Amino acid sequence: EQFVCEWLNNNTDTWMRWRPEETACIEGMGLVDMNRVFVPTRAEADKCAWCTPGKISERFSDAVGNTFKCVTCPSGMIQDTLGATECAMCTAGQVPSLRQDVCQFCAVGKYSTSRGMASCTDCPPTFTTSNPGSTDRSQCICKEHYFLSLNNTQRCSPCPTGMICGQGSDARGFTDLAYPVTP
Repeated sequence: EQFVCEWLNNNTDTWMRWRPEETACIEGMGLVDMNRVFVPTRAEADKCAWCTPGKISERFSDAVGNTFKCVTCPSGMIQDTLGATECAMCTAGQVPSLRQDVCQFCAVGKYSTSRGMASCTDCPPTFTTSNPGSTDRSQCICKEHYFLSLNNTQRCSPCPTGMICGQGSDARGFTDLAYPVTP
């Protein structure tokens, strides 16, 4: 028994390497502290946990060896499953939620033109869109009580007194059945 104790005391470096490392995370997991908050370094870590939606598992090396940490998806990208290793881009007309775990349609009055956009762009003042999820500035139409004039297509003008201008009205409406200006 004394021999075993002496050997352990004299060979600490050897037997310490035989113990499982609580912070040797596998792919899909990342380092967490004792409150289960994701941390970027082993020095702050207590153990490993599965990366949550909105985060991905990323390998790194330190003096102890290889492990993984959970990092937030880059701007404009999401990740919707537990233990993922790659983020995905939202399609045009959508942007990531604040938690970056789902894609959400741009709200009415906003649009996004391409994949991977971090935020939606507002239509100009007095313009809106017919539906959520618009993908282009050309989908911005005049709000109710405004119309698009023939000589200024960049701005919606207030509806003339006595006229009814529904959403999407334009001066061509006298001949355009899609968005008529009604006298």
